Amino acid sequence: MKAIIPHKDTAFALGKVSKICLNVAKSYFEAENLFDFYIFPKLPLWIIEENLPESSAIKALKIDAPIFCQNALFFPSSILLNDKAIFETRITFGTLCCTSGEAPKSERSEYEVSGLIKKTLSQKEDFCFPLSQRVFRTGDIRFFNNSWEFYNEKWVKLPSARPF
Repeated sequence: MKAIIPHKDTAFALGKVSKICLNVAKSYFEAENLFDFYIFPKLPLWIIEENLPESSAIKALKIDAPIFCQNALFFPSSILLNDKAIFETRITFGTLCCTSGEAPKSERSEYEVSGLIKKTLSQKEDFCFPLSQRVFRTGDIRFFNNSWEFYNEKWVKLPSARPF
């Protein structure tokens, strides 16, 4: 597996936003009282994919505002490649689980939770999406037991952090 690790300042901001979003989602599902649930935070806050492009092929990296979709909370992310192709991915930071099996998927819930997240974040001046990344790390990752190992690490410093 390959990973892209945001700069520590971005990772810190994503951590703060993810906590807010987890609380918003929890409050929504508690108020709706549709089913017994758990919302599990997921770490690390990295882009993790099997087939990420090589760091030399990356022209720009953008992290969009968080959304709730398919029982997961995540930051949609886009990688602009040198050949103008766009690689879509995500940074997942939460998973909704039902105590009696799989949580029911509802477009209404997805729409309402995503709307509440957007409204909550718009009231805070600290967070402005999309986040364009100029400095980040890439490398290989291996998960085992309850931890991970990151190796073949390479820092990437793009000439500019323009959104695309």
